[in-house]
Amino acid sequence: MPIKILAGLFLVLVVLLPLTIYFWKKVPILLPGMLILLVGISSNMIVTCTNGYKMSVVVFGDTSDSDVTDSTHSAVGGDTRFIFLADHIHVASPIMNRGYTNIMSVGDILIYMGSCIIFMYCILLLICHRFQNLFPKITEMMKES
Repeated sequence: MPIKILAGLFLVLVVLLPLTIYFWKKVPILLPGMLILLVGISSNMIVTCTNGYKMSVVVFGDTSDSDVTDSTHSAVGGDTRFIFLADHIHVASPIMNRGYTNIMSVGDILIYMGSCIIFMYCILLLICHRFQNLFPKITEMMKES
């Protein structure tokens, strides 16, 4: 089993799962973000582990198989499993690097969403803690949990 898969399993089982349980008990407002992040990481690990420890990439348009094949990615073939979880969402960057296309998976989007939700809740909690007299209702909700 490659070291990347062991590191991923360590990340999910030893770090993220206990953190999710901790947040569930101590700071329940962060639980939705943690669950979305955990589902995103798990979906990326599923497609990676079942397809030869490489993330599968759906190739279409002007992209060739050699453009996406490297040590961590492989093009989708006939024996690829979980194609719906593979990298198949092409996102063009409108600001930087015109013509550059990033290929993302459903798990990547869930990871970004979960991270943003956690970040937004943390900022909200810090603002409410700093300005307790301006947000009395949110401060009371925080004291109850």
